[in-house]
Amino acid sequence: MSTVYIHATRLTGELSFQQCLSQEEESRAAAFKFKRDKERYSECHGRLRHQLAHYTGTEPEKLTFRTGPFDKPELTDGAWHFNLSHSDDLFAVAVCQDHAVGIDIETGTNNRNLLELVSHVCHATEKARLEGLSSAQEKRRLFLSYWTAKEAFLKAIGCGFQQAPESVCIAGDPFSGQATGETTMPGATPEAWKLHFLAIADSHVLTVAAPRECAIELVESPFDA
Repeated sequence: MSTVYIHATRLTGELSFQQCLSQEEESRAAAFKFKRDKERYSECHGRLRHQLAHYTGTEPEKLTFRTGPFDKPELTDGAWHFNLSHSDDLFAVAVCQDHAVGIDIETGTNNRNLLELVSHVCHATEKARLEGLSSAQEKRRLFLSYWTAKEAFLKAIGCGFQQAPESVCIAGDPFSGQATGETTMPGATPEAWKLHFLAIADSHVLTVAAPRECAIELVESPFDA
């Protein structure tokens, strides 16, 4: 059985991670308008390189990347699959040797009117379930579960939010820790994937999309004691 390894950490502003970035990554970081965004991009990609170096046995600065059909980044040699996500000061990466994976972490704190996005993100079945909840907190958390599940699934299959998120319907109960996706997208084969909702904190939602045969291991969490 293949294992998907999950690392979730807080961004700390450590400049040391920038030392292993490629010229292209440095140029992309420099293109951001705000200093905070530049630093977060640099740290996220530096941390990603260090995590992949751990699994591949290659020095962080020697790792090379290419992009897939929908610009999803991957290692040039294809030795390990990975996906990263960040929200506010949290960074998460999923790594698997044998299979493509998708991950998304969200706090929702950047959008106070989060539930106003329901009509743009949710399938009719999901909207009905949200409307059936009386607690605003439960609605917010369920919506974030739907959002992260859709993004993780669409990233796993390689297209991301270039595909309309409402085209994917999350089946099952995210609050139980697992669910599946349903979609009519050609070639998406949602039945081959499982969505894992990892409980890292009440204020955050972390979802991983992985093939059904994969085990999930949360290696580190920013909320570990």
